[in-house]
Amino acid sequence: SASVRPGQVIIYNGWEPYQFENWWDESNLEPGMIKWLHLAGGYGHLKYWPTEWQPCPAMRATRCEIAPADGSPPIGLDES
Repeated sequence: SASVRPGQVIIYNGWEPYQFENWWDESNLEPGMIKWLHLAGGYGHLKYWPTEWQPCPAMRATRCEIAPADGSPPIGLDES
């Protein structure tokens, strides 16, 4: 997206069970706030079925540290 700033990380929640040990993915247990929209129901397209619903944390301003796997310095960070 053009709105992503240098040094900003956007992580989408779309992990598959086969990526985790014993196939336990984030949909089995996911702490955090849920989106209020997921509590809505009965409004036509706003319908969530128990077998298809999963909490999606609405965390913002969470800090993380990411570095290239080859040990080189991160790109796009202002060192000043």
